[in-house]
Amino acid sequence: KTCVKGKQFNSSTTACTICPYGQYKGEDDRATPQCQSCPRNTFLSDNGDIVDEHDERSDCIDCMDGMFAKEESQLCAACPAGQTEMNEACVVCDHGHFGNSTGCFQCPTGYSQRENGSSYCLPCVPGENQNERGQIQCKDCLSNTYTNETKQVACKSCGSGKWSNPGSQSCTSCISGKAGMGDGGTCEDCEAGQFRANDDQVITSCKFCAAGQYQDEKGQSSCLPCVSTQYQDTTGAKECKQCKEKTFSNETNLIKCHPCP
Repeated sequence: KTCVKGKQFNSSTTACTICPYGQYKGEDDRATPQCQSCPRNTFLSDNGDIVDEHDERSDCIDCMDGMFAKEESQLCAACPAGQTEMNEACVVCDHGHFGNSTGCFQCPTGYSQRENGSSYCLPCVPGENQNERGQIQCKDCLSNTYTNETKQVACKSCGSGKWSNPGSQSCTSCISGKAGMGDGGTCEDCEAGQFRANDDQVITSCKFCAAGQYQDEKGQSSCLPCVSTQYQDTTGAKECKQCKEKTFSNETNLIKCHPCP
């Protein structure tokens, strides 16, 4: 029996019936007795009620962008956030990526994502940075660097006379006994014969011990006085000198011993 367009022969009822959802029939002769499937990523929602909805290939409606459908589909489907369509199935986006209806994408620089199936990436917080795409975590700023902003691809140098621990949001001036004399201005111990006090506003250099004083250790915040029987007539001394014969000292901080009376 020949069925008109939009219908196919049903052997159980020996009658022509309208094609079901997801199918159409555009011919009314025996060359195509059965309904044909709507192709992938198209749909036809009418389920055998209206013949005019099944009599042309154009009755199979294309899915909207970001949606998909198998052959013979009644409706198109969309993957949930954090997933994307692949071979007519939803696939979870890997960590280091984020997903939406159009695909999975690497997290940009300045961001990361350690979880699978996420629809977003997380910005690097202050004290962190990330200069590569598709990463599962941000990196702590190294020692003597910092960042006080989010989404950073690099950390900033503390500069001369300042320091920081890894993962810092700010830098601190060198502590007493240290100054910014190392590579790149990093904090380094004052040498013996020198000092730097805690309230010293100059953070890039140490001061020499004054005459009459000395310091025999590195990294000190003050100098020591030369005691009785000693003196020091130069600056930056690591030790005091003993008074010479026929001279004496009964005071501290002397730069010259007194002659004996």
